[in-house]
Amino acid sequence: WEDRLVLYGTRVIFRTGNPINEHDLVKVSAAHARSIIVLSQGDIPPDDADSRAVRQILSLQKIKQNVGYLKGHIVVELQDIDNMPMVQIVGKSDIEVIVSHDLIGRLMLLAARSPWIAPVLTSLMGFEGSEFYLKEWPELVGETFGSLFYRFDAAIPVGVKTALDGAIVINPADEYVVRAGDLVLVLAEDDDSYRPNARKGETPHQYEVPAEELCVEPAMGQEAERMLFCGWRRDMADMIGELDFDVPAGSEVWLFNNVPMHERATKLLDKGNKSPLKLKNLQIKHVVGNSAVRRELLLLEEVSDGMQRDGFRLGQPTGRRVVLKYFTSVLILSDCTKGQHDLDVESSDSRSLATTLAIQDIQQQSMLRMSALGRPVELHPPISEILDIRTASQMHLINQGCQGYVMSNHLVASYLAMVSEDRNMNQIYGQLLSCRGAEVQIRRARDCLRIPPDGAPPLRLSFWSVLRLLRRFGEVAIGYIPHNPPPD
Repeated sequence: WEDRLVLYGTRVIFRTGNPINEHDLVKVSAAHARSIIVLSQGDIPPDDADSRAVRQILSLQKIKQNVGYLKGHIVVELQDIDNMPMVQIVGKSDIEVIVSHDLIGRLMLLAARSPWIAPVLTSLMGFEGSEFYLKEWPELVGETFGSLFYRFDAAIPVGVKTALDGAIVINPADEYVVRAGDLVLVLAEDDDSYRPNARKGETPHQYEVPAEELCVEPAMGQEAERMLFCGWRRDMADMIGELDFDVPAGSEVWLFNNVPMHERATKLLDKGNKSPLKLKNLQIKHVVGNSAVRRELLLLEEVSDGMQRDGFRLGQPTGRRVVLKYFTSVLILSDCTKGQHDLDVESSDSRSLATTLAIQDIQQQSMLRMSALGRPVELHPPISEILDIRTASQMHLINQGCQGYVMSNHLVASYLAMVSEDRNMNQIYGQLLSCRGAEVQIRRARDCLRIPPDGAPPLRLSFWSVLRLLRRFGEVAIGYIPHNPPPD
């Protein structure tokens, strides 16, 4: 039983027709739409779905040629990132491309490495709560980006869209000077809830800035990461390539699924459509088995891919065995393959739930044993990809203090709606979800502030003071998570 759709004044009008047919698009006044969303067809192969999207864009471009304009931009959902260049050539400056599979893959990688990232980014990708807004403020021309933190009382400046080339720069240097035509990117509750105050010309020392001694300088070095991927995604190679860019040298990714070893190389190459992975920091390890079965999760045995110079044949055990506590993060992917047959949404989510429960049970048993030995350990909860929003309520019953899941379909729908409303959002979130450039991080307060020991007077700082402290290290604080967050 699905929740009834609740609308706040929006009218939904249904029309029947073929979106590839130019005549049918003219009948629904496509040229006059504020924006147009081209949805991907999910019941056909990815390349066929993307080819169909190209035909829809060509039909819309033909209408533009005949009428002379398209009032709104086109938001195109694709399934394969390799088809993006073809769509951009056809759509030119009229389109914003969203590769849904790639979007979810990148969010899953971020969520696995920092479990609270998922609910934070999910809350930003919607129209409830605080959102990103871009506006031009003539009264701010000539001021530095660092001074903007003193000019907004109800918003947090996070970037600038430059008038020079239209690029959106997230977290620019404090010395950047706002020019005429620049748009200031802020995080605020609503687009009419903020505006610059009248404090222009006042110097920062007139404000209460906390002492520099309260700062804890961020650690520079990174330890090698060990990630476990349970299940298989069609874009597995793209995920691994993206991950390789951001992890330290010597990191490992273990692929645990029921895809036979003789098929994995072909799947990673997408039947020859992708180039072989050239990894600098990551090593790929393979385990064959069913991640939803608890006994197979107790001890993971590596098998050879036949490509390493280790003397082992394809699929032969290498003799290396690890347990779950070996991994720094665990990712449960929406398993779309079971032998040669596709799993439906319900079956896929059922597998994710079973795998999550099994991993959490093993982790809890391990924590109890280590605590009994006087060696408490902190294990990272698994992050699951789920497809059906109804599965979320069941995930809430088994989470361990954080939202241990990413709702793929719901997130893609929210993202499409946001980019339809403001096409700049595609560039903004494209940067935040990428391992290249600015990104959202969650840090414990004790890792960036000198928290007094127990028994000492507590440290009391306003959020603005914390923002100013972190700004000294080139960071922008955009929010906080309570130590004991209330249940959803």
